Amino acid sequence: MKNLPFKHVLIHIIVWFFWFGVPFIFSHGLFKEPLLIFPHLWVTMLLSIILFYLNYLFLIERLLFNHRITTFIIINVGLVALCILVSELLKPLLFNPSFDPQMRPEIMMPGRPPRGRFINSMAISFILTISVAVAINTTKRWLKIENERSKLEMEHLRSELNNLKMQLNPHFFFNTLNNIYALIQPSPEKAQHAVHGLGKLMRYHLYETNSERVPVSNELEFIKNYVAIMQLRTTPLVKIALDCDVKNPDERIAPLLFVPLIENAFKFGVGTDINSYITIKISGEHKTIKLLITNTIATNPSNSKYHKGIGIANLQKRLDLIYNENYIFKTHEKDNIFTVSLLVNL
Repeated sequence: MKNLPFKHVLIHIIVWFFWFGVPFIFSHGLFKEPLLIFPHLWVTMLLSIILFYLNYLFLIERLLFNHRITTFIIINVGLVALCILVSELLKPLLFNPSFDPQMRPEIMMPGRPPRGRFINSMAISFILTISVAVAINTTKRWLKIENERSKLEMEHLRSELNNLKMQLNPHFFFNTLNNIYALIQPSPEKAQHAVHGLGKLMRYHLYETNSERVPVSNELEFIKNYVAIMQLRTTPLVKIALDCDVKNPDERIAPLLFVPLIENAFKFGVGTDINSYITIKISGEHKTIKLLITNTIATNPSNSKYHKGIGIANLQKRLDLIYNENYIFKTHEKDNIFTVSLLVNL
């Protein structure tokens, strides 16, 4: 037991303490002189402890778990026979023979079975001890395997999510830099403001999105800065509305979850020579948050193309990995108006 943690050793001590106390607890009315009988029972119990730890610490791990089942059974059959023999040899040597119930039947309560019944049950007792050791070790082994499997799944999940984030970041900045580049010649001042805003977005990316969850308030601030940059490139023909009605800003959400949808709204919903609009509404209360985007389809009016970008594909994977079935993602197109909604249970 030297390799067992202290709390496990303590549990073993407590269990064995009650094991030796059971004869006292359940012997009321069984014997006239119980103190004369218990030493004989304790010899069997001590042998049970030896048998238990031989299996618990050595035999089960080295034989049973290594598929040497026949050897394990043969050794334990021999150990059980040896324990019965040792028990019968030790008791007359260690204790006064006059304490033996077979020699002093008057110490038994009338109508109770003689001690011979207890001797015949020793084999069953030893087999039960071995069975308990096997059950405990098997359970420990199963829990260990399950724990290792869960850790591997978690590591795989983290690795996959990190890969998705690494794909999302350059994709996002590539799109944003394209927008800033388009502003440099016609409006250098707007481009300057956009670069300043991009700096804020990059700081958020670098320093605040490494956690698995970030406060909703941080995500809202990021989205507002992003929309402000995107608005610099639009013409008066484009109407953009951002409405945030979030009553749970301290709740935590996976970072950059809404960005791909907002990106696509600007990519497909902004026209240079036609009237168009983008309406973004974010609401949240209790343990839910919802994003609703409605936009005109001003360019590439194909609903299928809307879903082929890297950002959207990554979003769907991230939602599946992080939130499993705790989200609702819907899209709808009608009369050249595209609507997308995402409800997430935090």
